[in-house]
Amino acid sequence: MIHLRSLALYSSLFLIYMFSSCSGGNDSEASQEKSAVDTVVFSNINDADARHLIENCDYIDIIFHNNPMSVSMDTETDVKRFFSFFAGDPFHVPADCHADATIIFLGNGEELGEARLHYNDHCKGIIFFKDKGPSSGNPINKFGDMYFQNVVDQGNQILQQNQ
Repeated sequence: MIHLRSLALYSSLFLIYMFSSCSGGNDSEASQEKSAVDTVVFSNINDADARHLIENCDYIDIIFHNNPMSVSMDTETDVKRFFSFFAGDPFHVPADCHADATIIFLGNGEELGEARLHYNDHCKGIIFFKDKGPSSGNPINKFGDMYFQNVVDQGNQILQQNQ
């Protein structure tokens, strides 16, 4: 189990990495291109959108589609930690990759944004939505993989206990 102090350190390091590795801070919509194997590539979230969410978000709700569970984050530490789970690289989404959860970002009770979490055998990442359409995406890093695997495992344990 990772301790909160370690997560805070990883979160801080990730934020520095993400802002320093963003592709020029381009504020235009994410470029999406199809490859020969029907993979869509989403460029990573731009600096302005990432900062807006990190600075203004105080509540995150993750609602799983095919699993009767949700995860809510409502402390500053948890919200900032959430943003440390994603790498600053483009997200390659194969055609057979489906979204496993919807993520709602709130600040002072107002919706700041929406995203889709992809966490399955085909792909692991997040696709951010802007103007009701996909705009950018980031793959999950190893810390995010550990976190989401723990969430899925705990959810499966609860489901098995309730059967």
